[in-house]
Amino acid sequence: MWSWIRSVRELGPEERELIAHVGISTRDVEAVLLGEALDAGPADGPVDSPALPAKRAAGRGPRLAPVELAALVRRVELLAEHFEAFEVALLRYRPGTYRGS
Repeated sequence: MWSWIRSVRELGPEERELIAHVGISTRDVEAVLLGEALDAGPADGPVDSPALPAKRAAGRGPRLAPVELAALVRRVELLAEHFEAFEVALLRYRPGTYRGS
């Protein structure tokens, strides 16, 4: 996903202008990847518990706690929604008959 963000950032001037004109950006996807689009988590602490790697290292396996799994599923759902919105906005764009209209 970061590669996609990088490729969007590296678009040429005309493509960047089109994306700005259509009103889309990579900000929503970045917010999900950085965890800013999710709630802080349960009241007893963040989803990314510092004890998690220690539990995994102690031989309990790579299983996710239900709250972590729910956060991961929600993150993937948000990413899918944002990618779809980006795609739909581009597909709906209909340039005018003349360049610049």
